[in-house]
Amino acid sequence: MTMKIPTKRKILDSAKKIFASKGFDGTSVEEIAIDAGVKKALIFYYFPTKDSLFLEAWTEGINELERHIFGNTQRENSYLSKLKRVLISYIDFVMSRKEIMKLIEMDKMRIIDSQNETNVNMQPLKLRYNSFIKKIENLIDEGKQKDCIPQTIPTRGTAKLIAQSIGVNSINEDLNVDTIVKFIMKGLSVKED
Repeated sequence: MTMKIPTKRKILDSAKKIFASKGFDGTSVEEIAIDAGVKKALIFYYFPTKDSLFLEAWTEGINELERHIFGNTQRENSYLSKLKRVLISYIDFVMSRKEIMKLIEMDKMRIIDSQNETNVNMQPLKLRYNSFIKKIENLIDEGKQKDCIPQTIPTRGTAKLIAQSIGVNSINEDLNVDTIVKFIMKGLSVKED
């Protein structure tokens, strides 16, 4: 017996897939409707605008990424283990959930660079992305407090660098997870805690 997928879920899954491959501007609501196997009018029943559909799809993607990365860190008993867990989880997500990462990255720079007065629709996404960056900042600050990361490492810039460098286009077959983690930890000048 197969379970019927709720219509809203089918629409969101199709939206994620198409936004990930074509970006916001390159995607039409009609394409999403065809992929989801629904009428275009039904999409507008659940999502009044293409913007609102993108907002929910992108937010759902970043929520999934954040849960995957930070979900198991409470079990770690040392800062070094916690940092490694976050980095490995991030890389694992990038490698195993490529469609979600493409969705997040496809329009990320437009979201980050959006201004209040010119692109109001992107502001909730920008706030959500900044909240994700803040979690990475908190991890770096924790390392500084535990004297595992030098105080001279800039928190915000380093958090952004980590988030922007561990992306679907930066991971390839030539690099393995251990190499990437060691490279980042060396760059952070991490000391054992």
